[in-house]
Amino acid sequence: MSINILPFRVYQTLLEHSDGDHALPMGELLRLLRTEYGLRCDRRAVYAALDKLRAVGCHIPEYQDDGEGYRLLSRPLEPSEVRLLSDAVSAFSGISQRQCQRLLEDQPVEPLPPGLDITRYVRERVYPFPGEAVRVVLRCESGLLSDVLDRFGMETQLHDNGDGTFDAVIVTGAAGLKFWALQYVEVCQVVQPDWLRQEICDTLETGWRRYQGKEQHI
Repeated sequence: MSINILPFRVYQTLLEHSDGDHALPMGELLRLLRTEYGLRCDRRAVYAALDKLRAVGCHIPEYQDDGEGYRLLSRPLEPSEVRLLSDAVSAFSGISQRQCQRLLEDQPVEPLPPGLDITRYVRERVYPFPGEAVRVVLRCESGLLSDVLDRFGMETQLHDNGDGTFDAVIVTGAAGLKFWALQYVEVCQVVQPDWLRQEICDTLETGWRRYQGKEQHI
């Protein structure tokens, strides 16, 4: 037996015979390694293989934590799930075709943080830009109400200013919100936070100077 092949065979065995509801006791794991792969090994060798798998990111709880045996909790996506995600990415207007092609490619991906609320994460980002979500106050003309609710959700906090404008309080990614606000600059402004408002002012000023320059003929 080559000791280098054992972690791979242990991984295959756990992948095929265990899941969140079914664990393999050590005796059963040893039996499957022997009958399916012809590997006769002792418990110590399997313990070492499990440690190596954990070291490379496989989620296999310790026996004392599980109480029933060993199970693989981090699993690859099924082909149908990959196709579903591919279709969702392709249909998302915030991702270009070139970015779609670069995604489905084989690239290392950082795992999602434990306990991440996916629904909230998506809702708090206007566009798929990185960065933490921040609290933003928008002042918009009344005609923009439906657009604000469509983009940020019906639970958005609103305040009628009584002068044909309303304030909307949202929590979203700053980079995506800046991009969104620039598209509606004629009917919407960022009131808070001050630093984001200043960033938008600087961007508008730069654009103004560029368009005031001599016309370029291509």
